Amino acid sequence: VFLRDTNGHTSSQVEFYMNLRRGKKTFKKNSSFFIGATDNQVNTIDPETGLCPFMLAAVGNKSDLTAVYYLLSRNPKLVGVEDNEVFKDSDGVGSAVGRDGEK
Repeated sequence: VFLRDTNGHTSSQVEFYMNLRRGKKTFKKNSSFFIGATDNQVNTIDPETGLCPFMLAAVGNKSDLTAVYYLLSRNPKLVGVEDNEVFKDSDGVGSAVGRDGEK
């Protein structure tokens, strides 16, 4: 059983988003953080910002291009996703779909 917040996200997803927002994890120094991310962490939208994880890694003064590339390469269909294209996947958490409607 996974504990979920009011948005339906697991604590590991919330922690993942929080670490990306802080900008303290870089792919060069913390590659295991990015490589160890689950599909649910990489493919879901941060409820606080409304951004995909690769976008969180790209914002701010500490953006990490390698991390952005890695996260985006895990699900390239996230490019061009709009708010109305977010749906609930099998675990009830909002995920993004590509323009063709596929996950």
